[in-house]
Amino acid sequence: MCKKSVLMTIACLAVLAVMLSSCRAASTETGQETTTPTTPTTPTTPATPTTPTTQEAGIEGPEYGGTINLVATDDPRTTDPYFSSGSPDMFISFWMDQLGVGKWEADRKGCSFIGFSVPLEYMTGLLAESWEVPDLKTYIFHIRQGVRFQNKPPANGRELTAYDVAYAYQRLFGLGDAPGITERSVIATGQTDWQALDSVEAIDKWTVVFKLTSDQPRFLEFVVGSAVCDYVYPPEVVEQYGDLTDWKNACGSGPFMLVDYVAASSITLEKNPDYWGHDERNPSNKLPYADTVKILIIPDLSTRLAAVRSHKIDTIAGLTPEQRQQLGQSNPNLQWLDVYSSGWQLALRNDIKPFSDIRVRKAMQMAIDNQTIAETYYSGYADPFPSFLNQHQGDVYVPLEEYPPEVQEGFTYNPEKAKELLAEAGYPNGFKTSMAISSASPTDLAEVVKTYLEAVNIDIGIDVYEPSSLTAVIYAEPRGYETLFLASRGVNVGFIDMISWHMQPASWNFVEVDDPELVRRVDEIKSTADPAKRTELMREAHMYDNSQFYSVGLPIRKLFTCWQPWLKGYSGEQHLGSQNPGSLWARCWVDQDLKYEETGVRD
Repeated sequence: MCKKSVLMTIACLAVLAVMLSSCRAASTETGQETTTPTTPTTPTTPATPTTPTTQEAGIEGPEYGGTINLVATDDPRTTDPYFSSGSPDMFISFWMDQLGVGKWEADRKGCSFIGFSVPLEYMTGLLAESWEVPDLKTYIFHIRQGVRFQNKPPANGRELTAYDVAYAYQRLFGLGDAPGITERSVIATGQTDWQALDSVEAIDKWTVVFKLTSDQPRFLEFVVGSAVCDYVYPPEVVEQYGDLTDWKNACGSGPFMLVDYVAASSITLEKNPDYWGHDERNPSNKLPYADTVKILIIPDLSTRLAAVRSHKIDTIAGLTPEQRQQLGQSNPNLQWLDVYSSGWQLALRNDIKPFSDIRVRKAMQMAIDNQTIAETYYSGYADPFPSFLNQHQGDVYVPLEEYPPEVQEGFTYNPEKAKELLAEAGYPNGFKTSMAISSASPTDLAEVVKTYLEAVNIDIGIDVYEPSSLTAVIYAEPRGYETLFLASRGVNVGFIDMISWHMQPASWNFVEVDDPELVRRVDEIKSTADPAKRTELMREAHMYDNSQFYSVGLPIRKLFTCWQPWLKGYSGEQHLGSQNPGSLWARCWVDQDLKYEETGVRD
């Protein structure tokens, strides 16, 4: 069904629903027989095609050799962790290690390794063999022995020690006076969990001690699976060259070595023959399996899809249902995984009327038929429940059926009840407002929202801005919009990072929430040391956040990841611990015989 027809269908359904509600009311008034309304049905996720979540049972064991071909949409911004801006520079993990890594052997039902949030129970030591926490201001890491830097000047394959680990953190955070250390890096400054870091010292060859200025119960979880680019490298590279921004000087202890980089074209990595790691699923096997990893830099989506069809790349993520269907027809042997991604929302300025009244916010949510949007606009590939955190957040996620009845009601389409709530709030005839939206966003979906809101007498205009102009409107003081249409529900980031979208003074608190109860709950989470108790508190805080209807949520859409049938050991993961794709691809391999059968080519 074309998108225009879908929009017309949704609009007609919205109007028809209101008309039917009015007819039912009229029937009651004239004394005609009526049916007692049933409890609204909790929205459920539509059925989707079966997709593998783990590698098929019975496949042959891992094999060595071959090339894994990946794709990126843009060049890395830097090869120096100090200058990193985060996720765009995850390539660094191919040649540098971190203190922690995701548990490769973990059940993917518990942790999918898709979002950046990885609970501590799914992390283990990488460069850190073990750790201890004598108090919440002191974190001690025991560094793994026998790890060597890659055999290239100036490190020349020497053993990595605690002094190297300490230096990498000292440089990142501007601590101490060793050569190359200046001020705290931009990426480190932006991470609130690191603000209490006071010192990092190697007290002997294999022990690093982190000292904090205040109790930080979450620090271990953060440093082991950190979102900061806390990669370890030999200090002598910085001493000799000033920094690591020249890719030719890239050196670490990771599974691959950076051997070539052509801007706007490709990144080539070769197997580190001296890598120390082993496959947790096959402990006798040294890593990595592939001889080469080739990352093609292809900004254009159509060119990336063509590269999948022609077998030039082995996997691609973030595909829409339409793209999945097209690739499935041209390449029927592709393997697939469906992934909950972000959902669109209408952010409401909670600091101004009428949106400061929860009854208005709840009414606006009830005016939206997310079940129909999920089934028509998203062709069934979406979760109608617009939870602020999506299902990839593990135990923190709470399905709608576990919420109190009054919250379930708020996420159930009921335009007549929405009108009643508006009347209770003092708006029996509705009100006028406006919606700011980027021209790069789905304005057709915004029109759907407009249609539903107009059916409950909310007259909402749509103001379309060029992206750069909208940025100025968003960050103006005070903000230059009443409501804002953007994609920020269900994003795959950590709980504290996500919940900060609803807290002051964060500049990305687009709903302008200033809720003392939410702050109290988050403060309690941050001060709780026990991981199980902290998870319980995050779960409760997530439920509270959803129950306040700070914004009008739309379905959490599904996107798709596919990979070639000869790529083995892989089941759709995006990393192995926060920002660590290098460790993931070290554990995957190429079935050369199957690749030859499919393509007639061997690496």
